[in-house]
Amino acid sequence: MSLVDSVELAILNCIDYILNTINGLHVPIIWAYEGGPIPDEPYILLNHISGTQDWNPYKSDVDTSDLTNYPDGKQTVFWTAENQVSVNAYGSQCEDYLNKIIYGLFFETVDQFLDKNGVSIVDMGDIKNVSILLDAQAEKRAAFDLRFRIGLLMIDSPGYITGVDMTRTITE
Repeated sequence: MSLVDSVELAILNCIDYILNTINGLHVPIIWAYEGGPIPDEPYILLNHISGTQDWNPYKSDVDTSDLTNYPDGKQTVFWTAENQVSVNAYGSQCEDYLNKIIYGLFFETVDQFLDKNGVSIVDMGDIKNVSILLDAQAEKRAAFDLRFRIGLLMIDSPGYITGVDMTRTITE
């Protein structure tokens, strides 16, 4: 599973936990994929809008204290990225579903779940009514944007220098 897949899964599971476990609802949650199946209303659609990476990750010194498990040394690399997801609710109670998500993000159990998955909420936008008229019928939809930061801790084995021979012979 790639990093993007694991972060998407963590966000989806978090929103699923808030709506369907804490609030006892049974609302399908999907990611926006063109041509993918769309469930009957109500449902939540998540759309990954943007992401930025930290190109200056923290790198520790190479640790050589455990050469049995890390024969080339061990270096800890901590990397972060910030992402934005649009959270869209469809159906007659779309604003209510989004309010439940926003309020649920403040629950301690949700915060612990996000921490465990290396995700922290940075910012939330306002809920906007973005309903549209399709074939003389209104499609009731509301949305808000959710910005979050992810942290990834990786272990590298870059090798190390055991020693340098500094002797030199000068000949004339």
